[in-house]
Order: sequence, then C-alpha cells, then structure tokens
Amino acid sequence: MVRSVTEEVDELIESREADVSKAKRAGQHDSSKDTRRLKKKLFLDRVGYGFAATQFINILFYLTGASFFLIGIVNAFKSSLSTLLSSFLKEYSKEGFISRRVITFSGLLFGFSFLFMAFAVSIKSPALFAISLLVGSLGIVSYGDLFRQFINSEIKKQKFSLILSRFAFFGLLITTISLLLAGYLMDAVPITGQQFTLQLFGNVFSFRLYGYLIAFEVTALAFILSSYIISKLDINVEGKGKKVKQFFLEYMHNFFSNTKRVLSNKYLFLLSFASIILAVFYSVLNSYMGIHIFREYSHIFLGGFLNVAVMYGAALLFSFFAPLMTSKFRRALGLAPMFVFGSLLLAFLPLTVVYNPNNFYAIIVANVLSVFGAAIIGSAQGLIANRLLNDVDKSVFYVSSGMITIIPFLILVGILVWLSDIIGLLALFEYLAYGVVILLLPLYLLLVFWSTKAKL
Repeated sequence: MVRSVTEEVDELIESREADVSKAKRAGQHDSSKDTRRLKKKLFLDRVGYGFAATQFINILFYLTGASFFLIGIVNAFKSSLSTLLSSFLKEYSKEGFISRRVITFSGLLFGFSFLFMAFAVSIKSPALFAISLLVGSLGIVSYGDLFRQFINSEIKKQKFSLILSRFAFFGLLITTISLLLAGYLMDAVPITGQQFTLQLFGNVFSFRLYGYLIAFEVTALAFILSSYIISKLDINVEGKGKKVKQFFLEYMHNFFSNTKRVLSNKYLFLLSFASIILAVFYSVLNSYMGIHIFREYSHIFLGGFLNVAVMYGAALLFSFFAPLMTSKFRRALGLAPMFVFGSLLLAFLPLTVVYNPNNFYAIIVANVLSVFGAAIIGSAQGLIANRLLNDVDKSVFYVSSGMITIIPFLILVGILVWLSDIIGLLALFEYLAYGVVILLLPLYLLLVFWSTKAKL
C-alpha cells in the first residue's frame, strides 16, 4: 500500500529485448531517437523525485502550520488514493486503450501541483497544501503506472531493458545528489526567504527568494519537460480497448469476489492483515520522522533540511544493494529467522530515535538498517505466499489486497495520528516500534508453521 520513491521509479518501465536489425528489416522505425528521449526522461524523473522527496514535503506541510493529525491523515489518504488508482489502472491497461495524452497530462498535473504547494507554504495555508498534495499524488500514480504499461504494450520490441539495467544505480545516484542539493538550497535560502537586489539597464530590482520554492520549481520543470518528451515519442498507437464504464463494472464485481476470497482463506487473510500492519507502520513513520529530525537536530551536523537529506540519501543508495544482501540471507537463514530479524530491524529506527537521541550518526545507520529489514520481510513474505497460495490467490494478494485493506488501514492510521497531537512524536515512535514487532512476529511465525506443515 505504501510505495517508496525508489519503487515508483524502478517500476516505471518493464520491457523486453528484441533484435533491432530484424525490426528494421520488418519495417519498424529506428528507435535511436526514442532511446535518447527515454534517457532524458529518466534523468528528469530522477531529478524531480530527488528535489521533491517525501520527507521535504512533510516538513514544508508542517511549516504551513498544519497539525500532526492533519499531516498524518492526509498522508494516509494520499497512500489510499494512490493504491486505488494504481490498482485500477494496472488492470484497465491490460484490456483498455492507453492514451499518450492522458499520460502527458498526468505528468503535467504532478509537476504543477508543486507550484501550488510552494504557494501554500508562502501564505501558510495547510488546506491548499493538502489539496495540492492529494491532487499531485493522483497525477504521479497515473503518470508512472500508465507510462509503464504504455511502454510494455507499444514499444516492447525496442531494447529499453538494457537502458534500464545500465541506468539503475546511476539513477539512484542522480536522485541522491538531487536530494542533497535540495536540502542545501532549503537551508541556504531559509524558509523566511532572502532578499536579493539586481541591477539591470540602470534599474534596480529587489526580490525575495525561497529555497523551497526553487526546489519545487526544479521538480515542476523536470516533470513538465518529462511529460513533453512523452508526447514526442515516435510511437503509433492503434486499436481500442474496453470502455472505462464497462471495465469499471467488471472491476468492482471482481473486487467484491476477491474480498470474499480474502475473508474465507486463512492464509490470504493473515498475509493481508500483516500487510496492513506494515502499511500503517510506514505511513505513520514516514509522515513524522523527517519532521522530527528537522526539528530536533537542526543545531548539529549539517543542520536542518540537509540532515534529512543525508539520512534518507544514505538509505536510498543502500536500497540498491539490499536485494543482493537479502538473497544471501535467504540462503543462509530459514524463514522464521528472516521474519524475526527483519521485524527487529524495522523497529530499529524508531527505537534508536527514542533511546539514543543524542547520536545522530546512529540514527542514520538505523534508517539504513530499517531499509534492509523491509527488504528481508518482503523477500520472506514472497516465499510464504508462494508456498501457501495457489496462482489465483497469489494474484488476489498482490493485486487486490491493497484495495481490500484500505478501510482498516485508514482506521488504524487515524487512531495513531490522533494520538500524535496528544502524546507527542517520541511516544508515538515507541508505540510503533513495539507494535510492529509484537503484532507482526506471531502472524509470520504462524504462517511459517502452516507452510512447514503443508510440506510434510
């Protein structure tokens, strides 16, 4: 239900390799121009994501005067809306017509939403910021998911998979550098702004600049240009798919059928319940951790936004190596130790913030380890699902469970973010840390027991 920036970008395109010379002989157009355009688009997307990191957005939301409750609940609704739209688009794109204009419009919508968020910060309007954030989230989901399916269906004969494999680490590096640059800008040109004077043609112009405004303008420009590149891809789209209304009725029928399936299958039910716990944990933690670091550690290390950038930039770079390390752990450990170890690593970040608050370097390491813990849990959960579920149930779990669990997700997040204004962030982090371990471990160990029993 909660997708990270890395996941959104890494899932942007899925394509297959093909013989280019054979394609040319068959009369296919030369893909060199599209290849160059795709590289530019990937670069712009990475820059845009780096300059508009989720933690920066939440900090600026807080600086509009928004309460912790409003920040947390808006993030929860953003995640839920993204899940609903993503699930629908993924299914519709398999049978329906994909319009390049819709993809381009989605990217433009996402880009312009940042200009409105910047304006909301300048006038201290939490309501405008919240609306812009929700609208922007719909834009980026449509933009990412539709473009991925568009690439799959329309230009799968071109060698874009090779581009992606070469771009993977380089792309993460671009995002990390952009993240650090954005943090530096926001600290160098403070939230109150800085007055600049420019003399031009004998006239003196005075204006005030804001670091967050520059960063968000970079994001807006990056996605606007990226959307323009999509419109220039040399691809002919032919054919028509199902109408949206017809597909929506079928989709809702399948949704209710899948809901009954989840409630009647104990394996599906427990796996979905564990997913809810993880989603709640990440939603609440990601809503507030950047704000806490910004407020409490501005006077040490690099200060302010740059501290947040370093902390999450290190985790972002580590995420590239996490899958490789996870595969080695999977071979060395059994399922039960993986779940135990992964759950403890998840709780490591909030526990470090609570019990070792004076060591910022330890918090950076804890954040990196929490990424590793998430990778371990994800890998182990996939193994469990493969052992316990048939193909139909696996499809329900991976495709529909996010939608099915939205209501309990919103209820649980609502309770926790309501507590945030009453008990404070540190107490909330402590509850999250112990809660994710106490609730997750029994569920996963029970699933491991069932999977072992099923093999006997």
